[in-house]
Amino acid sequence: MLTRADPSRGRTLIVEKGCVACHVVPGVRAPVSFVGPPLDGLRQQAYVAGRWPNNVETLVRWLQDPPAMNPETAMPNVGLTSEEAEHITAYLLTLP
Repeated sequence: MLTRADPSRGRTLIVEKGCVACHVVPGVRAPVSFVGPPLDGLRQQAYVAGRWPNNVETLVRWLQDPPAMNPETAMPNVGLTSEEAEHITAYLLTLP
């Protein structure tokens, strides 16, 4: 699914879309924020948002519209396209 995704574009989008306002993201310089969990080691986690199996499809869907998957989440829908969510997913999956 991520054959055309570009991790470097994903890193840029993480800044542009404001992800660093809530998350610490390795490789992205930004003020430290702990509103949401740090995103290092995401590929080793068993679940996305503590609820759904951690796989590419679920992570892309979560990034596109978190409240649609969990209306109680504090994570907002920032209007990512599926392509943008794939780029971000590709970057997150490169993190140690």
